[in-house]
Amino acid sequence: MARMYPSHLTKKPQNGELQVYNQLQQIPDDWVAILNHREHSKRNNHYVNYETDFIVLIPGLGIVVIEVKDWPFVRLHHGEWQGKAKEEDEEWTGLGHKKSPLNQAFLCSKKVIQGLVHRGILPEDSRQQPEIRAMAILTNAVPPDLCNNTSEEDKSISIKTHVPLESLYLCGREALENHLQERIESLFVYRRRKGSLMTEALAREMEEYFAPNLLFRMDFSNYTETMANAAPDLFRLLPRLEESRGGIRVEGCAGSGKTEMALREVRRQAAQLPPESDGSILLLCYNNALAYRLRRGIRGCRGAAHIIIAGFHDYCIECIIRPAGRDDLILYDEQTPYLDEEGWKWVASGKAALPRHDYIFVDEAQDFKPIWWDIIRCILAPGGKLYIFADTRQDIYHRCHELPDLPTRIRLTRNLRNAWRIATFSHGILPTLLSMSPTLYSGAPLRLREASDSSEERANEVRRAIEELKNHPEHLIRNSDIVVLSPWRASNKRCSFPFCPELDFATGTENAQETAARHERCRRHDSPRILADTIKGFKGLEAAFVILTDICATDEHRGFTAADFYVGCTRARFGLFIIPTLSGKAMAERILKQTETYSYPHEQ
Repeated sequence: MARMYPSHLTKKPQNGELQVYNQLQQIPDDWVAILNHREHSKRNNHYVNYETDFIVLIPGLGIVVIEVKDWPFVRLHHGEWQGKAKEEDEEWTGLGHKKSPLNQAFLCSKKVIQGLVHRGILPEDSRQQPEIRAMAILTNAVPPDLCNNTSEEDKSISIKTHVPLESLYLCGREALENHLQERIESLFVYRRRKGSLMTEALAREMEEYFAPNLLFRMDFSNYTETMANAAPDLFRLLPRLEESRGGIRVEGCAGSGKTEMALREVRRQAAQLPPESDGSILLLCYNNALAYRLRRGIRGCRGAAHIIIAGFHDYCIECIIRPAGRDDLILYDEQTPYLDEEGWKWVASGKAALPRHDYIFVDEAQDFKPIWWDIIRCILAPGGKLYIFADTRQDIYHRCHELPDLPTRIRLTRNLRNAWRIATFSHGILPTLLSMSPTLYSGAPLRLREASDSSEERANEVRRAIEELKNHPEHLIRNSDIVVLSPWRASNKRCSFPFCPELDFATGTENAQETAARHERCRRHDSPRILADTIKGFKGLEAAFVILTDICATDEHRGFTAADFYVGCTRARFGLFIIPTLSGKAMAERILKQTETYSYPHEQ
């Protein structure tokens, strides 16, 4: 049985789509079929706007876009669509106003590829893109005449794909029920000169995109409309990045698009460098899991060979310490390499031959130590540009006052990530800092769960919250849609992770590769367990639903501050659960009471 999205229908589709949906369930279990995928996005002043009836992902072959029509009693005759009101009627009349379903699917397939390229999932080079085909299914139609009797429009599509027209047009219930898989596979009998076969890894990545963590299964049209209205305020600022001289500092609240701005400018600068150029672009961050996600954002883009993305520790160790033969400066916390103050001072001393970069981008800059900025200035090439992206609210290491003062400053105040219930609550944690304007998307209700000072009891509450989400009456919510965060590692007696067998968490110290592998494992739709991490470890990332557990008052323990609480809450896009201690419940209730007075329009 194929993997179907949605896996069960909460709203009945049109009769033709329902028939196709039922038949697609019978195709091989490594195929993926997505019903009614919509996209409306704008990137670099270019819109991608389409709606498909079905997208089928086939590992080893490619992509098929299917247009379904359940018009009653129709046929394609001598290149003209014809129909009749009743089956017993003898006369067929022209349906000139009906567009060719095959051509609709063909045009939509081009937009699907366009959207995947814009999202960074596919490379711009068409030779590295998977094969894509178009198909029309008319559940009540009479099979068409031979190819030489069809319209020039449909004939040209048939010639391009080198397959018979009956494979492009699947007509009638009998063909649908008996020949669907065979007809789909026949579309790939002849390969085009451009394109490549789809790997299992690419099929899995596209599956995550087309049916991502709840994003397309909840009210996506409302969400994207809100985002589309807010995004121009952000992207109108992009020219200032291009025009800046010497450096630019971008500040903004969580979810305001800082990382997106950084990636866009990185890709733009890389695309302008000639392939033979020695120029290089460096994107640094503090969190290794975030560095891994950022690398995915530049995969396949033009000039990617000029881009280096790394956590600052890893960059200094791999690009400065090891080439200089000073492995003795590298310390290990179990398997994880790091540098202490002696190591940082040696790097900053200039005793090693330092690499130089024309452009340096620093994301989550508020986490960087003062001595790190000295090193960054040394590796910036003469005349190069420095871009830093920071959020003073997320200053969990109390280093914000050390940020460099650069010539150009931009302040972002629109929250583009969190539903406004989450955004307003999060803003109430640190209300005296930068102003924040939330979106109008309300999302799921914010839930303050039962409080307990027992880690085991809080774990039971985590399990009840997970069960509540997994048994949602309207939406299919998977393990990959949920992340559980705590201020504490599993080894800390305050942490509730060890009492939750449903969670996938680090039992000891992980190195960067192990953390990335665990995060990637839990992001898969078939993940048997739910990702659990510390708030600091998940910094810079996001999830559809976040369950924050072990939340105590921010002045109760040294390791948990208001900034940590703010970071944890703002990781949630749609829904937030808070499972506190008794002191944490009093704090959360106080913030809830304050933010209930905020006046924002209700979700439309």
